[in-house]
Amino acid sequence: MSEADDNNDDDLPPPLLRALYRISRLTGRVADSREAMRLFLREAAALTGADSGAVLLLDPDTGCLEAEACHGSLPEVPLPRVPPGEGWISWSILHAKPVRLDTFPVDPRCQPLRETSQSQLVIPVLDGDQVVGALVLESDKPAAFDDRLLAWCEQLTAEAARVAANCWRIEQLTNKAGQLEAVLTAGQSLLARLDLPVILETIARAALPLSDCRLASILLLSPGEELLKPRVAVLPDGCSTSHPDLSPGESSVGLAVQRRRQVEVRDLLRTEESAALLAMAQREKLASLLCTPIFFEGEPLGVLNLYTARPHRFSNEEKRIVQAMAGFGAVAIQNARLYARVMRSEETLRQSEKLTVLGLLAAEIAHEIRNPLTVLKLLFQSLNLSFGDGDPRKRDLEIIHEKLNQLEETITNILGFSRPTGEAFTPLNTTEMVRDTLLLVRHKLAQAGADLQFEPPLQPIWVEGNKGQLQQALLNLMLNSLQAMKTGGRMSLTLAEENGREAVIEITDSGSGIPPPLRGRIFERFLTGRQEGTGLGLPIVKRIVEGHRGTLELVATGTDGTTFRIRLPRCPEPEGG
Repeated sequence: MSEADDNNDDDLPPPLLRALYRISRLTGRVADSREAMRLFLREAAALTGADSGAVLLLDPDTGCLEAEACHGSLPEVPLPRVPPGEGWISWSILHAKPVRLDTFPVDPRCQPLRETSQSQLVIPVLDGDQVVGALVLESDKPAAFDDRLLAWCEQLTAEAARVAANCWRIEQLTNKAGQLEAVLTAGQSLLARLDLPVILETIARAALPLSDCRLASILLLSPGEELLKPRVAVLPDGCSTSHPDLSPGESSVGLAVQRRRQVEVRDLLRTEESAALLAMAQREKLASLLCTPIFFEGEPLGVLNLYTARPHRFSNEEKRIVQAMAGFGAVAIQNARLYARVMRSEETLRQSEKLTVLGLLAAEIAHEIRNPLTVLKLLFQSLNLSFGDGDPRKRDLEIIHEKLNQLEETITNILGFSRPTGEAFTPLNTTEMVRDTLLLVRHKLAQAGADLQFEPPLQPIWVEGNKGQLQQALLNLMLNSLQAMKTGGRMSLTLAEENGREAVIEITDSGSGIPPPLRGRIFERFLTGRQEGTGLGLPIVKRIVEGHRGTLELVATGTDGTTFRIRLPRCPEPEGG
């Protein structure tokens, strides 16, 4: 036994002593509370000569007594729930006192567990000071239990309660460990994913077993925050189901988002919910609901809903675990949205790059056309052709002269439009510019399995330029480096000041390097060593850098990696910078 009894062990009758010993030995040997209760019931029945019996435990959600273990012929017939407040069993639990019935009174509320039973013994089962159930023993003979057997059963029940309490705590710890493991596993999985539908389904499926739920759903706020739209609703069997749209101003689901705290509903069908939500609860046979808002840095994103098939009171531990799951989900959802924005930004940059190339090609073509056009115009003027007013060739000469001037004006406009102007240049903090660029490629780095090292300088280095163009140049160089590292690797970016006059940016990767035949021609347009390449990336980078009065050079390349260096002239730090 786990502690000293009021009576000395030597004063206990041998049958009781042996039964107590066998029950106490269960501690540490049996972790399943149901198995412990079954063994305890067998000992109690053998000690008292009972024909049948059961251990009934209180369901904290319904208040009813449910069979935890049965003995005799009872296992063949499932025991009905014992409603609270009915019969001597409930009276015994309510008052924490044993009950002995030598015969059953003529009262429909005091029915035996088995029709042939003539007498009954009820002993409350306590966990500390709280009654959690009852031991019920029945005999087919009247007055089968005396005060001596009642006292023995009280001692057995007290010892069994200590064993069961130990099992319950082990089970609780095991459940909590499993829940925490599920949360951590889900968190690691979530933070590594960038596809929003997959993220939402992962959250919902990971939350389902936390409280033995019947349905888990996630609703996200629409862009205008006018509607909570379901994005996933999953069942334990792996299937999906439909979930209605909800307004933030209706139902407990919307209330959780508005109040920014969890909302629990014990009985969905007995509360004022939206008609669509009640219809779903009836269709899926749902009883209780826990709504957990999903927030990121104060911004509402949506809500995680857990539904149970039976009335359930969610414990504080369950609520905290679900809240942690929602927190992981919020970070993962935000990461997925940022990734989508980065992809859109990258596509915009790519389109901008194409437009830049088109402008560059147009400028080159215009430049090549202007020289022969100038020659043609001078030769035409030197001919000094003149025709009379009635001669139709006079009008032809006028049209030719007009079209030559029109062509010259068009070419001048193209060249003027394509030429970068210094008016768009402003003082830039190169450290901030580089950091903003790294934000655009961080997901690309993660996907490629590449590590990035960047040590910013202690003091800001200022240059004069166009931030978007310089970012485009850096982005092109970094994407080229990633494409050279097929199976991951290392990329380092350094920023330093040289001679007090220049900002120097170096990008180094551990890729396969530039093929020797291409090294001397890498800045030629349309020259590429990749099948999917356009051969325009490095020429555009060189054009942008030179447009900022800087230089771009290939420092080193080989099988162990490549290094590019950008030099830009410094400018004074602006006032207030």
